[in-house]
Amino acid sequence: RLGYGALRDWVLALDVLEPDGEPVRLGAQVVKNVTGYDLVKLYTGSYGTLGLMTAVALKVFPQPPAGATAIMKMPTSVAACTLIDDLAATRLLPTAVEYLADAGAIVVAVRAEGHPAAVERHMQEVTELAHRHNGVWTVVAGADETSFWQQTVARYGVVTDQALLRLSVWPSRFAATLQTIEQAACHQHVEVALTAHALSGIIYLRVTGEPAAIAAYHAELYRTIPHTRLLVTPPHFVPQVPVWPLSPTTLNRIRALKVAIDPHNTLNPTAVWFANRT
Repeated sequence: RLGYGALRDWVLALDVLEPDGEPVRLGAQVVKNVTGYDLVKLYTGSYGTLGLMTAVALKVFPQPPAGATAIMKMPTSVAACTLIDDLAATRLLPTAVEYLADAGAIVVAVRAEGHPAAVERHMQEVTELAHRHNGVWTVVAGADETSFWQQTVARYGVVTDQALLRLSVWPSRFAATLQTIEQAACHQHVEVALTAHALSGIIYLRVTGEPAAIAAYHAELYRTIPHTRLLVTPPHFVPQVPVWPLSPTTLNRIRALKVAIDPHNTLNPTAVWFANRT
């Protein structure tokens, strides 16, 4: 996301089957194709509530000539956050900066892509930062790098007794937010595995514990960090606060749009902003 943006920015066109069975083409296979409302972005972000996508046309990016990832094990979260702040103050342009925390282990992964000389410079300067903050690092490329990022993506998966939360914060508030996350986990006696796009301020939490404890943890975070979304819940989960942080005005507008396009609530009827949930 840091280097390439969000998925919605790369979708040119969609073939959509609407709730009444009518096929619709949105957008076109050229970059400049929108007049009026941008329905492609609307449907891309609708979580399947407005139509069934049957085909997608995407912009593509050339395969970079070189790439590498510095994987840095940091002694503390403070050291990791300081490294990330120092990295943000440089002129480097990494395509990804991930913060991973699980069972006491803290890793910062920085990926660079482009001309081989530029990638080499990124790896050299990033590992110098790791050395300055007492980190231990390795640089991977090729199949090893691909394997690392596949394992990182797999961290977003959950099992039946876990919940998945998504938090959005200003990057400047990242370190303070980590403290809030850790303190709330201690208060509610849950285990948390954290994966974050550190320089984008997007944080995912895989939470393990009793459903009531997870609900209390979610509520504590929600009251402190307003942009806390509950994406996946374990069985028998009863939320204590809204699972999707939308204002009443925004929620009513979304529901009105849903009713206009899908009046019988045929598609994804249990979506959290349409269902009768807290």
